[in-house]
Amino acid sequence: MGFFSPHSRFDSAMSYLEMLRSSKVLGNSDEFCQCQACLGRYTLLADEENPRLAMFERRLPFFGCGIGWCCFLLGFLCPLIWYIAALLYYCKYYNRDPRERPGLAASAFLAVIFTAATIVTLSVLLIMCTQKRLNSCACLG
Repeated sequence: MGFFSPHSRFDSAMSYLEMLRSSKVLGNSDEFCQCQACLGRYTLLADEENPRLAMFERRLPFFGCGIGWCCFLLGFLCPLIWYIAALLYYCKYYNRDPRERPGLAASAFLAVIFTAATIVTLSVLLIMCTQKRLNSCACLG
């Protein structure tokens, strides 16, 4: 059983509900109120043909944020967590729950940015250290 929120796009929602009623996914027309006062409420869809709709009724872990967004936030404390989330993203962990994809993608993106920043920083430090040693050797000789 899935949920449908009609407040996002009212016109497309109404046409979608009419299509569902015509295909007998919604039983009675009494199950959905079309008045303006009910726009923010959810209507239960009884869809026995597509059981995957019921899979996403459960709440995401980590206080509803999901693993991806939790790794994104915790990565600022320990950047290695971004690499774990990037591994989950590249192994397509989000196929289990598509709601995880944006957070995992954001963590993978920050892992790439952090890697590039680390390489640039280490390169600059290496060049500075090499220049410092060359200058100190030139002063001695």
